[in-house]
This record gives sequence, structure tokens and C-alpha cells, in this order.
Amino acid sequence: MVDDIRAEEIADKVYNLYNGYTSGKEQQTAYNTLMEISPPMLYRVQHHYNSHYEKFGDFVWRSEDELGPSSAVADSTLRGVGAAEGSRNTSFDRRAQERMRVALPHCVKAMKAHLILRRVERISRYCGALLRSAYIQSRTDTVPYIFCRREDMLPSSSVWHSSLQDMQVSCTEKLMSVPRNTYGDSKLR
Repeated sequence: MVDDIRAEEIADKVYNLYNGYTSGKEQQTAYNTLMEISPPMLYRVQHHYNSHYEKFGDFVWRSEDELGPSSAVADSTLRGVGAAEGSRNTSFDRRAQERMRVALPHCVKAMKAHLILRRVERISRYCGALLRSAYIQSRTDTVPYIFCRREDMLPSSSVWHSSLQDMQVSCTEKLMSVPRNTYGDSKLR
């Protein structure tokens, strides 16, 4: 079940968080939101983000550019630290450690982005095609079902050996609400 209106709201929230001044706390809130929603909902958030803004994966790299080095800089920093381990120059080691301290949070952000995007990759092609529909409408259908129970209660210690014909059963028809989505290329009524 996908709430299309909420998916669009989340896409807008993520865009606004990552395209203005944002604190680490706000970015963590956006990350938590994206990790808490179901993969189909995340896929729909990605659809709205891509249709209104840029590519979905860009929001993480944008935030890294605002706060510090990109993954390429972090990667070269990590290689520099590895080279520094072999040298005995302590001032170089301190500089390498400082670069590592600065680059590490950005590497963590890249890993978080990877975790989010991997959840979207797990969706089947069929579900992905449905979730890319122009319009998704949520609705609740009422489905009848029959609930039956035995009228003559047996003690819990007794073994059940009787047949269905020997039992007194009462059945009642009940209704159950089932949420579902309707998918289409044009607005549904």
C-alpha cells in the first residue's frame, strides 16, 4: 500500500532539507524518514523527487558539497592516509589524520545513501512499473468473509476426535476493510 500524497510530501521535504542550509540533525531526520518507510513507498518518493527536481541520489552528494569534500576527495584522503602510514614524517601524519577526521563523516553519508538506494533496487520490475504510474489512488475496499466457531466447548485437555458433522458450529458474515492502490496513466475518479 502506497500513500501517494505522503510520498510527494516526503520528496518535497527531502528536497527542501538538502537544498538550503541544513543542520546535521535535519539531515539525520530526513535519512531516518527514508529508512523507516517501506521500499515501495521509497520508490514512489524517488519517482516524485525525480519528476519535480533532479535525480534522487543527488541529494546526498549535494549535502556533502555544502558541508565538505565529495567522495572523490574523501577517497584521495583515504589513500593519502594509507601512504602516510608508511612514512615517518609526523607532521605529514598529523595532516593525514586531520584529513581523515574531516573525510570520515562524508564517507558515512555515502554509505547511508547507498543503504537508502539499495532498498529501492530490491523492488521487482513489475512493482516498479506500477509505482512509476502517473497517478496512484489509495482506496479502501470492504470485503465480506465468514467467521465460524464451535459452539460446544471442549476442555483444553481433551483430544479432538470428532468429525465436522458431529460439531455444532455457528457462522457469521463479517466485513473487513482492505486498503489498496489503483494505478493509472490519468487521474482516477
